[in-house]
Amino acid sequence: MHYIYSICLIFLPLTSFYRKKIIHMHYNINTINIFRAKENTPEAVYKKRNRERVMQISNMAHMSEPLL
Repeated sequence: MHYIYSICLIFLPLTSFYRKKIIHMHYNINTINIFRAKENTPEAVYKKRNRERVMQISNMAHMSEPLL
């Protein structure tokens, strides 16, 4: 019985540590999901597409410059 008790004393702090890690991981996943949800609003999608369009136009302008 003493043997089992000592094993529990060793593993209890470890399980607490991993429990905190798992909770922290879930918090991070929820934060990422909230961020993605905000990215997928119609306004955010419009802004993203607009940025991409501006970048394409900018890249085309750089490519079409005459070489000296």
